[in-house]
Amino acid sequence: MGRHSVFLDSRTETKLDFLLSKENTTKSELLRKAIALYYEIFCIDYPVDLEKIKTYAMLLCKGEHLIVDVAHWELFMSLSDHFDNIFWEELHKIGKEHGEQWRNKVDFFGFLELLEFCNWFSVIRMDEKSTFWFPRQRIVWILLPDSLRELLADTNYPSGYQN
Repeated sequence: MGRHSVFLDSRTETKLDFLLSKENTTKSELLRKAIALYYEIFCIDYPVDLEKIKTYAMLLCKGEHLIVDVAHWELFMSLSDHFDNIFWEELHKIGKEHGEQWRNKVDFFGFLELLEFCNWFSVIRMDEKSTFWFPRQRIVWILLPDSLRELLADTNYPSGYQN
């Protein structure tokens, strides 16, 4: 154990005061918890991006998304050729609803980034251009255009992109 003195800038002091107002604890205990949390995040075996953690938390905590094992997902997708028209009509509807839901929250690239968080595809950025890798699954090709059509309604498309 040791006693430590630290200098906090005004922004950090404000954050500390906010956290103290939410927790029923001392500054020392709060700092111990913060260090323990940072240590846990730091010691994870793979890179952790705070913005990704925030996005995953936002998607999962609302209860509108879930985590699915890749093997299960591949099984579902292998069966998609056998789905009837009602399924595909509902999928079009969901795509449109997602576009409407996110229209005022994210731009074109922000929406693609959200879909990347959901592992629909990968975005590879090279030389300030974006290259998108889309799986061949029919479900993605139906959901994505309907979502983007609604998301970008009454919007100028980024240079090089079309409806």
